[in-house]
Amino acid sequence: TDLEIVLGKYAATLGIYSAALVLAVQYVLVLWFLGSPDLGLMFGNYVGYWLVGAALVPVGMLASLLTANMTVAFILGAVFCGAVIFIDTLVGSFSADASRLVAPLSVFNPFWDFSKGVLTVSGLLAFVSVAGFFLYLNTLMAGRRHWPREADGYPMWSHHTVRAVALAVALVAGNAVVARVTFLRLDVTAERLSSLSDETRRLIAALPDDRAVFIQAFLSPVVPEPFVQARSNLIGILQEIDALGGPKVEVLIQDTEPFTDAAVSAREKFGILPRAMRDLSGG
Repeated sequence: TDLEIVLGKYAATLGIYSAALVLAVQYVLVLWFLGSPDLGLMFGNYVGYWLVGAALVPVGMLASLLTANMTVAFILGAVFCGAVIFIDTLVGSFSADASRLVAPLSVFNPFWDFSKGVLTVSGLLAFVSVAGFFLYLNTLMAGRRHWPREADGYPMWSHHTVRAVALAVALVAGNAVVARVTFLRLDVTAERLSSLSDETRRLIAALPDDRAVFIQAFLSPVVPEPFVQARSNLIGILQEIDALGGPKVEVLIQDTEPFTDAAVSAREKFGILPRAMRDLSGG
């Protein structure tokens, strides 16, 4: 059947990608020989890389079904994969609300948690949703030679378009619901870098349901090298608070550059001013 053909092609391609990823484990062995890397963090990153590949493989497969020219298929595959990765950024240039709505369809957002060593069920579902949706599209395109000209008075392609859109909406809604299931998160890093203390968890649990807490953070997108890790840890903790708090806590992280609206807001509302730092890390 068409489904078996698509799944066989997917399994073969994913197997090649998995083999390439296994070969990259040698870099972890080198780091382990030279020092003491956080193996939990490495594990989370490799799981994230594998899931990203598993989600993007059917995206590239779809491009190969649209044309018989290998060069054109490669270009289309790169464009399709780029659209899936940056879909929230592309949509965000038109509407911030729409960007948050389609964020679950981007593979970059769920990968962010895995890159910090935090394994999440919501992230896993996001990758599975993207892979499943594009495998469905692959199956449709592989079987288009069997389509009747029309059904119930409408062109057959319109039926499949409506079904694909309905499936996409259902996946977005399902991911949005599961994303609020915050207790299904596992920090596998050695130092529990993204874990909240018991006291913080108790404070968040004690927050009233009728009065949400708003946390606004102004962070420079580029910081001196000694503060890079601190910035990353701070963002991770804020995201964990946002995930644990659910509707009780709303976190807004703003990249703040001089003379931007965010910088003006930080100065006028909170008295936050930029400070010059001497960076001697370059020698």
